[in-house]
Amino acid sequence: MTESEWLVSQSPGDMLHQVRSLATPRQLRLFSCACARMISHLLFDEHSQQAIEVAERFADGQASRSELLEAQRSAFEVARQASLHQVVTDPGWAAARLAARVVAADAMTAAGDMLFLGRLCFAPWRRNPQGGWIDRGDEQIKRQLGQQQADLLREILGNIFRPVVLDPVWLRNNESAVYRLACDIYDEKRWEEMPILADALEEAGCTDHTLLQHCRRPIGHTRGCWALDLLLQRH
Repeated sequence: MTESEWLVSQSPGDMLHQVRSLATPRQLRLFSCACARMISHLLFDEHSQQAIEVAERFADGQASRSELLEAQRSAFEVARQASLHQVVTDPGWAAARLAARVVAADAMTAAGDMLFLGRLCFAPWRRNPQGGWIDRGDEQIKRQLGQQQADLLREILGNIFRPVVLDPVWLRNNESAVYRLACDIYDEKRWEEMPILADALEEAGCTDHTLLQHCRRPIGHTRGCWALDLLLQRH
């Protein structure tokens, strides 16, 4: 995959393959969580909902591995109540299975499972009279889902071919205003304040167009945003 292909790709599967050896477990975990947040309205059990929260906290070092495994056990107890027929035909059960995979021990496995299970949440299958299952999902819905998941990967990983380099001066100037604001936005999920962060970056001496342009987007941000990770020095 070339740089130009990465920037416009609508194929999250190809993009995940491209970053297998590049993305960190934290980034992959947060991608899974962001995908799960897209279907959180379908979750009918508190254990499934808690799985996403625990996975996010684990990714950021705020939950232990034992907490992750306990959340996985509880979420899978819910998901195992459904048959294969229910999982592939009922968005609610597909969402429950997806939530259980978010807390999988291996972050790459969790990320890969989001692609298939996410599709089931939006485009359930039907049984083929000749045997097996038929994907009956609307092609436009599947394209939109692929676009959203691809955008999430770019939101978390940025341009993998041309990463932005942090200038420590941005974090020191103006009494560390950029760093303090970035911390508040990330910790409190105040994504709507990203354009304010862009202004603070400019005042601190940042002239990097890619970074400023990304921060000026008022929507589309999530936990793991590459720009915030750059400023907070998280990986």
